[in-house]
Amino acid sequence: MEFEGIRHIDAPRAEVWARLNSPQVMRAAIPGCTSFTGSHEDGYEAIVRVGIGPLRAHFRGRVQVSDVVEPESYRLDAHGEGPLLGHAGGQADVRLVEAGDGTELHYRITSETGGRLGSFGRERIAAVATRLADGFFARLMGEEGG
Repeated sequence: MEFEGIRHIDAPRAEVWARLNSPQVMRAAIPGCTSFTGSHEDGYEAIVRVGIGPLRAHFRGRVQVSDVVEPESYRLDAHGEGPLLGHAGGQADVRLVEAGDGTELHYRITSETGGRLGSFGRERIAAVATRLADGFFARLMGEEGG
Protein backbone atom coordinates (compact mmCIF):
# COMPACT_ATOMS: atom_id res chain seq x y z
CA MET A 1 0.00 0.00 0.00
CA GLU A 2 1.18 3.53 -0.69
CA PHE A 3 0.29 6.78 1.04
CA GLU A 4 1.57 10.23 0.26
CA GLY A 5 0.75 13.73 1.23
CA ILE A 6 1.82 17.19 2.21
CA ARG A 7 1.21 18.75 5.62
CA HIS A 8 1.69 22.44 6.32
CA ILE A 9 3.28 23.07 9.71
CA ASP A 10 3.34 26.55 11.23
CA ALA A 11 6.99 26.42 12.29
CA PRO A 12 10.37 27.06 10.67
CA ARG A 13 12.01 24.12 8.89
CA ALA A 14 14.85 23.95 11.44
CA GLU A 15 12.35 23.48 14.28
CA VAL A 16 10.39 20.80 12.41
CA TRP A 17 13.66 19.00 11.57
CA ALA A 18 14.76 19.10 15.21
CA ARG A 19 11.43 17.66 16.37
CA LEU A 20 11.52 14.89 13.74
CA ASN A 21 14.97 13.93 15.01
CA SER A 22 14.17 13.88 18.74
CA PRO A 23 13.35 10.46 20.24
CA GLN A 24 11.37 12.18 23.01
CA VAL A 25 9.22 14.12 20.54
CA MET A 26 8.73 11.07 18.33
CA ARG A 27 7.62 8.98 21.31
CA ALA A 28 5.02 11.63 22.18
CA ALA A 29 3.94 12.10 18.53
CA ILE A 30 3.46 8.48 17.47
CA PRO A 31 -0.04 7.41 18.54
CA GLY A 32 0.13 4.51 20.99
CA CYS A 33 3.93 4.68 21.34
CA THR A 34 5.17 3.60 24.76
CA SER A 35 8.89 3.50 23.95
CA PHE A 36 11.10 5.09 21.29
CA THR A 37 14.84 4.87 21.90
CA GLY A 38 18.03 5.02 19.87
CA SER A 39 19.71 7.33 17.39
CA HIS A 40 19.98 7.99 13.67
CA GLU A 41 23.34 6.26 13.58
CA ASP A 42 22.32 3.06 15.38
CA GLY A 43 18.63 3.00 14.50
CA TYR A 44 15.61 3.23 16.77
CA GLU A 45 13.58 0.66 18.64
CA ALA A 46 9.93 1.31 19.35
CA ILE A 47 6.97 -0.27 21.08
CA VAL A 48 3.57 0.86 19.81
CA ARG A 49 0.10 -0.20 20.93
CA VAL A 50 -2.23 -0.48 17.93
CA GLY A 51 -5.93 -1.22 17.76
CA ILE A 52 -7.74 -2.45 14.68
CA GLY A 53 -11.38 -3.21 15.20
CA PRO A 54 -11.74 -5.20 18.41
CA LEU A 55 -8.07 -6.27 18.49
CA ARG A 56 -5.41 -4.45 20.50
CA ALA A 57 -1.77 -5.45 20.31
CA HIS A 58 1.72 -4.18 20.98
CA PHE A 59 4.11 -3.98 18.06
CA ARG A 60 7.83 -4.12 18.73
CA GLY A 61 9.77 -2.62 15.86
CA ARG A 62 13.00 -1.27 14.50
CA VAL A 63 13.49 1.91 12.46
CA GLN A 64 16.62 2.68 10.41
CA VAL A 65 17.35 6.17 9.08
CA SER A 66 19.20 6.65 5.80
CA ASP A 67 19.79 9.13 2.99
CA VAL A 68 19.93 12.05 5.45
CA VAL A 69 20.20 15.53 3.92
CA GLU A 70 20.04 17.87 6.92
CA PRO A 71 17.70 19.80 7.42
CA GLU A 72 15.81 18.73 4.32
CA SER A 73 15.10 15.01 4.01
CA TYR A 74 15.61 11.42 5.05
CA ARG A 75 14.31 7.90 4.55
CA LEU A 76 12.95 5.65 7.28
CA ASP A 77 12.87 1.87 6.93
CA ALA A 78 10.71 0.21 9.57
CA HIS A 79 9.62 -3.29 10.49
CA GLY A 80 7.51 -4.37 13.45
CA GLU A 81 5.86 -7.49 14.78
CA GLY A 82 2.94 -7.99 17.10
CA PRO A 83 2.18 -11.41 18.55
CA LEU A 84 -1.58 -11.08 17.93
CA LEU A 85 -1.67 -9.15 14.66
CA GLY A 86 1.33 -10.28 12.62
CA HIS A 87 3.86 -7.95 11.07
CA ALA A 88 4.08 -4.65 9.24
CA GLY A 89 6.90 -2.89 7.50
CA GLY A 90 7.67 -0.21 5.03
CA GLN A 91 9.60 2.84 3.99
CA ALA A 92 8.88 6.52 4.44
CA ASP A 93 10.55 9.27 2.46
CA VAL A 94 10.26 12.60 4.28
CA ARG A 95 11.14 16.00 2.80
CA LEU A 96 10.83 19.44 4.41
CA VAL A 97 10.30 22.51 2.21
CA GLU A 98 10.30 26.10 3.47
CA ALA A 99 6.91 27.66 2.76
CA GLY A 100 6.47 31.27 3.76
CA ASP A 101 6.38 31.44 7.57
CA GLY A 102 6.11 27.67 7.91
CA THR A 103 7.20 24.35 6.50
CA GLU A 104 5.66 21.85 4.15
CA LEU A 105 6.31 18.27 5.19
CA HIS A 106 6.11 16.02 2.13
CA TYR A 107 5.87 12.29 2.77
CA ARG A 108 5.56 9.10 0.78
CA ILE A 109 5.01 5.84 2.60
CA THR A 110 5.09 2.35 1.16
CA SER A 111 3.89 -0.37 3.52
CA GLU A 112 3.12 -4.05 3.61
CA THR A 113 1.45 -6.23 6.20
CA GLY A 114 1.30 -9.92 6.92
CA GLY A 115 -0.25 -12.40 9.28
CA ARG A 116 -3.59 -11.53 10.79
CA LEU A 117 -2.98 -7.84 10.12
CA GLY A 118 -2.84 -8.52 6.38
CA SER A 119 -6.30 -10.11 6.46
CA PHE A 120 -8.11 -6.94 7.58
CA GLY A 121 -8.43 -5.57 4.08
CA ARG A 122 -6.97 -2.56 2.35
CA GLU A 123 -9.78 -0.15 3.26
CA ARG A 124 -9.64 -0.87 6.99
CA ILE A 125 -5.83 -0.68 7.06
CA ALA A 126 -5.95 2.60 5.09
CA ALA A 127 -8.48 4.05 7.56
CA VAL A 128 -6.28 3.10 10.53
CA ALA A 129 -3.16 4.46 8.79
CA THR A 130 -4.92 7.77 8.07
CA ARG A 131 -6.06 8.06 11.71
CA LEU A 132 -2.52 7.32 12.95
CA ALA A 133 -0.97 9.83 10.52
CA ASP A 134 -3.45 12.55 11.54
CA GLY A 135 -2.65 11.92 15.21
CA PHE A 136 1.09 11.94 14.52
CA PHE A 137 1.05 15.27 12.69
CA ALA A 138 -1.17 16.90 15.32
CA ARG A 139 1.14 15.76 18.13
CA LEU A 140 4.41 16.47 16.30
CA MET A 141 4.23 20.17 16.96
CA GLY A 142 2.35 19.89 20.26
CA GLU A 143 -1.04 20.75 18.79
CA GLU A 144 -2.74 17.88 20.61
CA GLY A 145 -2.16 16.13 23.93
CA GLY A 146 -0.17 12.85 23.99
